[in-house]
Amino acid sequence: MRVVIFSTDRNILKPGTAVYKRQQAYAEYFESYVVLVFSRRRHGLTAISLGESAHAYPASMRTVIREARLADIISTQDPFETGFVAWVCSFIFKKALHVQVHTDVFGPGYKAHHFLNRIRRLVAAFVLRRASHIRVVSEGIREALQRQGIKTPSTVLPIFVDVHSFEKIPRLKHPQFKISLLAIGRLESEKQFSLCIRALKTIRNAHHDAGLTIIGTGSLKERLVREAKDAGLERFVLLVGEQPNIKYFLAQADLVLVSSRYEGYGMVTIEALAAGIPVLSTPVGVGQEAGAMIAHEEEFADAALRWIESGSRQATLKNYPYADFDEYVNRYCEDIATTKKPVA
Repeated sequence: MRVVIFSTDRNILKPGTAVYKRQQAYAEYFESYVVLVFSRRRHGLTAISLGESAHAYPASMRTVIREARLADIISTQDPFETGFVAWVCSFIFKKALHVQVHTDVFGPGYKAHHFLNRIRRLVAAFVLRRASHIRVVSEGIREALQRQGIKTPSTVLPIFVDVHSFEKIPRLKHPQFKISLLAIGRLESEKQFSLCIRALKTIRNAHHDAGLTIIGTGSLKERLVREAKDAGLERFVLLVGEQPNIKYFLAQADLVLVSSRYEGYGMVTIEALAAGIPVLSTPVGVGQEAGAMIAHEEEFADAALRWIESGSRQATLKNYPYADFDEYVNRYCEDIATTKKPVA
């Protein structure tokens, strides 16, 4: 079986990255597995043929047409711009179209974040209604699609996380704070780290010795530094940039905060809960399904304070579906392989 994947994730082109390793594992399942990586930057379009002799090469729309024509199944890793191109190819060449959805595109937070997202919602609705099969990463996303009247058959297949390695993380005391809060993600507006700073302010106003560590890089770093200073919290908010060893910081965390407007899946939530660390999350991603405490934005700070004063210090990961990486790969590949073009 020949499969072609449409993607915008350039990490697929970098040997050693987690996404590259996953793609290589998928390739072993199929006769041919080609990923077409689109980019808005100077790189343009790159193709990578994975398997025993993996190699990447510059591509063009002629490459897209050739690979789509030869494929048995076309899969796209999002239902937006690349999803639309994938649909056009599937329509022209009469191929089955497998669409992957990693983001709650129909959630209110996604629509409100940016004008472009409103356009993408329309594109996504068009593509998803014409797909042969949909893979979503959480039950919440599938329910959102159903509320939109999208009746395309779907499968819930979360992203793989090596939960067993996180189960082994020790629980350590933070060297500076009696109560350690941790937030992880890009320093961009959709992550709403200001909510975390406000939560810390509420907690410290109630005379609890707490501090917040934020891991990540992004355009809002200076704004967050100013917000912490304006709140009188500059000594208690640590922005530590990108960190290769997340487990070191999880080991010292008492509570992980997920304050996003929207999420696709939420690997941070899974990793923290697998380590037994409580998570307080806005109602996004896989949080509620996985066992996180849920609070809306206006309740977030008070919910954090309630946890400080009476919450459990131990959490449990719920509903994680894979025993190991091999099971994940098999289920992922079977989901693609069994996609059939609807009978006209």
